[in-house]
Amino acid sequence: MSDVKLIVVDLDDTLLKNDKSISDYSRKIISDIRKKGILFAFASARGGVDADIIIAENLFDAYIKFNGSRIFANKKCIRQYLMQPEIFIPF
Repeated sequence: MSDVKLIVVDLDDTLLKNDKSISDYSRKIISDIRKKGILFAFASARGGVDADIIIAENLFDAYIKFNGSRIFANKKCIRQYLMQPEIFIPF
């Protein structure tokens, strides 16, 4: 059995192709990894609908969105780091 418990990847220019899709090869590797009991996740600055489309593929055990401010497992937010309104400076 492997000592590896979790693999986390970035999306853009890493897991996703130029057209923002996931290759069949990558899908097979992800499936093989998960069959071995290794969790697979992504971390991204993305949030909202962009990330939700990728999440809907059911390839991930967990994911980190919004530049790391929200962490999800089993499709539930398990940790969130919010900016205090008094330190927020709008553009």
